[in-house]
Amino acid sequence: MSFPKFQTKIELSDYILVEVVGGPETRYKIYKKDNYSKYPVDTSLAEILIPYYCGEPKVKLGAFLPQFDKILCELLVVADRENVSRLFSETMKSLFPEEADNFELEIYESFGGVYSAIDYSQEYCKRIFGHERGASSAEMAMNRIIPPKRTMFQERDEIWEKYINAYHARCEAGKRRRAMGLRRSLQEYLDGKTDESKGDAGEDGREEENGRV
Repeated sequence: MSFPKFQTKIELSDYILVEVVGGPETRYKIYKKDNYSKYPVDTSLAEILIPYYCGEPKVKLGAFLPQFDKILCELLVVADRENVSRLFSETMKSLFPEEADNFELEIYESFGGVYSAIDYSQEYCKRIFGHERGASSAEMAMNRIIPPKRTMFQERDEIWEKYINAYHARCEAGKRRRAMGLRRSLQEYLDGKTDESKGDAGEDGREEENGRV
């Protein structure tokens, strides 16, 4: 069974956003403005899927943001930060105008690369929670041991590989240290038992000699 589909084309500064409504989900496709083509080859950079049961605006926003967050971070591999920041702000104002000012895109440098994270704005936190926002998503991400893996626009993420390999090496070194400690403890235990048995044997010998005397 086919469902009627309705498409809305939204032109942004550097990208084109196409909203396809109908069927089991709503689709948002992101195209580069200078490479927009749907037929015969779809040249979209990325796609966001919103299930049909996420029709209520805030629920829809909750389904949209995590996917959009990942796409923006991936885009920083091939696009500059101003380009990605414009995509975020223009998309939010086009799709969620009432919520656009409640969120902000934080772009940060860490692990030798440029990354991004969507977070609540300070004003929104004060209004909703009554206090300033604590550590931001970017600050928490910078304290991670391993950066996020990005392979949407590159075959290999060399930065991620570098840190994941270092992490595995540290884990293996820790396992070896723990294993050596266990072997040392076991050996010390066995040596102690041997010394005790020798001591017991010596005492028994002395008792026999005293008995003979």
